[in-house]
Amino acid sequence: MGRGRRHSRNGFGIGGHSLAEGTGARGSEKRRLLNQVSGIMVLSGCVAGAYLGYDVFGLPGAAIGFVVVAGLVGRFVVGGRYSR
Repeated sequence: MGRGRRHSRNGFGIGGHSLAEGTGARGSEKRRLLNQVSGIMVLSGCVAGAYLGYDVFGLPGAAIGFVVVAGLVGRFVVGGRYSR
């Protein structure tokens, strides 16, 4: 354990572990499921960031929003140990 975060035995965060346990995924299925969920989280965040950026700043804002949100959500996913 590090810095107050709880991790399951196989290195996934407690949130990811709970998500996989709810579906009954084990082993490589669990890893595949959590990687797919994290990919969906990043993509949906990027689309939302691009939309908001486009709404505020036009086409350049869409590109900037996409990249910024990709970085933020990607950092959250890796930091929360939803992806390995």
